[in-house]
Amino acid sequence: MKPPYDPYEAKSSTVRSYADTLVTKSTLVGPINTTALQNKAKAAENITGELTDKLDEPFANIGGDAKQIALASAFVAGSLYEWATAIDTFNTGIDGLNERWNTRSTGPSGGLSPPEAEAQLIRTLNTDWGTFDAAIDGSAATLKTELDKGPDAESVLAYFANGTLPESALPLLTALGIDPQKVKSVLADLRTFIKESKDGNYTSQDRMDAWSGLLETIKGMDPSAAAVILGALSDDELKDLGEQVGGVSEQHMASGTDLYSFLLAGATAEQIQRLKDIWDLNPKGGENWGVPTESLFNPPYVGNDGTTIGAAQGSFDDCWMFAKLNAIVEADPNWPQQHVRDNGNGTVSVQFYDGDGNPYWVTVTDELPSNGADPGGVNESTWAAYYEKAMAADDHGADGILGGDGYDGLTAGFSDSADEYMTGEESNNLVQGHWPWSDDPYGDVKDAIDDGKGVVVGNWGNQMFDGGDDDMQTFHVYYVKDILPNGDVVLGNPWGHSDVTLSEGEFNDYAEDVSIVNQ
Repeated sequence: MKPPYDPYEAKSSTVRSYADTLVTKSTLVGPINTTALQNKAKAAENITGELTDKLDEPFANIGGDAKQIALASAFVAGSLYEWATAIDTFNTGIDGLNERWNTRSTGPSGGLSPPEAEAQLIRTLNTDWGTFDAAIDGSAATLKTELDKGPDAESVLAYFANGTLPESALPLLTALGIDPQKVKSVLADLRTFIKESKDGNYTSQDRMDAWSGLLETIKGMDPSAAAVILGALSDDELKDLGEQVGGVSEQHMASGTDLYSFLLAGATAEQIQRLKDIWDLNPKGGENWGVPTESLFNPPYVGNDGTTIGAAQGSFDDCWMFAKLNAIVEADPNWPQQHVRDNGNGTVSVQFYDGDGNPYWVTVTDELPSNGADPGGVNESTWAAYYEKAMAADDHGADGILGGDGYDGLTAGFSDSADEYMTGEESNNLVQGHWPWSDDPYGDVKDAIDDGKGVVVGNWGNQMFDGGDDDMQTFHVYYVKDILPNGDVVLGNPWGHSDVTLSEGEFNDYAEDVSIVNQ
């Protein structure tokens, strides 16, 4: 083979025109002639070279069902658009080879005579041509395999998610059970919000109204629609959106967590990586972010050495939260799996509760900070670390206990802090600041443990218990880990070590902040 090299036999523009026609005809209102669509796909074979005899197959035996037609049309159109892109990539490479050939030097090169230099260049160009040829063959093989599988929702969603299918194909989302009008509405609202905010055309109230309307639409959408929306938005649009909403660590718009959670939970793994490169997705205060190797869940939790939950409090002053998590899981070992879930796309979702006790989910990426919760003990797991991260990221939850934000906003809570937010129920506060609200705090705690409830206990520093190596720490929150046969109370330390054992009298003297967790 000798240059110049020929472009691919099929023209990408022609391939795209067939895909455009499939999309257009398949989204028309009224009866659709499936035979015409099948013939259109067959005609496309004449200009697709290596995909011959494949494109009409998805239309075989689908009858007149509109959903099946939409799925097959989106599937074939997506394949054609992918093939057109592969052709463009091949031809761009060929153009580069021909440019190198046409601008070759005719003088001595590296001590070689011009004929030898030219022969060497031809060998190099042929090698590079082989690379491009193998790449387009690989693309053809991949698409053939995809077409052999037949039309399926997963493949079509992927075509929307990676931007292969254009916005003109959005009506075909009905094949995936996604409302195309809602997707169009969100895209329009997002773009309007971005443009008007950037241009400074909004009044403060108009901006808030536009934002509220956008979030209201999102709340009623299928999570899988997020992948479609992200596929339709360009990198520049996503960057502009992030700048207007603010990152997770410093949000400019109220309830920005709702938008990020919706998009992250429904995004593909590839999109999550894309978003990590564009947006600020980690709450303020974390350091040295990385993806952990430990399991999300590793039950059983009750009866472990160290903490009950398989993770110890890190360097943040949120002992109250970890004490409460331990107390909750002491009462219900299945609680973690009910409130934390791996979405399988590089994100984790955590369930909290609003002021009316209604559950909602906050989604974060799979990265954790080195200074956060530390998986440890017999049954080390990471779910509690993700719970901590989601709480730090949530902009309308428990963060800001002392007016901070991010991880700093989780500082210095008490035994009953954020109880409704974490469980949907108020805690029963028995003692606060060494002031008993109960006539018999110890007896009430014992009854609560017997009834299978969790108990959180704090010390405010007014009274000190000296237990030698196991001193009760001041301004620290514990959980009731056990009540021994002799009546002594074992307080678990969220640090994962230095548990404290108190007699009944010592408990009444030194437990200055006591709450029974309802869940």
